[in-house]
Amino acid sequence: MKKLLVGSLIASSLAILSGCGADGRVTGGGTMHSAGGDGKTVFTINASRCPDSSGESVVKGKVQLHDKTAIDFENTGGVSLHADVTSAMYCSDDPADDSGEYCLQCQSAGYFEVEFAYNSQNNQNPGEGSGYMCIADAGSGNGLHGIAIVQVTSGPYDGYTNLGGVSGNVQTHECDTQE
Repeated sequence: MKKLLVGSLIASSLAILSGCGADGRVTGGGTMHSAGGDGKTVFTINASRCPDSSGESVVKGKVQLHDKTAIDFENTGGVSLHADVTSAMYCSDDPADDSGEYCLQCQSAGYFEVEFAYNSQNNQNPGEGSGYMCIADAGSGNGLHGIAIVQVTSGPYDGYTNLGGVSGNVQTHECDTQE
């Protein structure tokens, strides 16, 4: 019981100590191994949280994901979703403060946290839901272009999880002076 309590306290501390969410953009796409299947997951992402002309941060973007051989969904045509970005932030090294937003899903500096609301594109799994993606630019020259974690938290693909290296192109960017 004592170990469970200590573990809970450590996990809570990590959430509190996770970095602040900062403005930025993430773009790219590519493939990663299917979530349990023999195929590939194909995705594209274009998400941003950047200031508009008034200085207010504006969130926008799209996510598309297709995983035809995902375990638990392979018999109904797999996972196929198109999503609107509902929250986006670059997880910075800066400590979180009372006025900032926290990267609660990714909890690691260098990742871009993107929450989304999706519509299923698969007639065998119709409906809407939500989820999030943590994605990082892994640089170039190391055989790995990015790292991605995808978690669907509601809707027809509730429980879908995929994580791993990305073959393709993932880039994080600073915001332009005005979006």
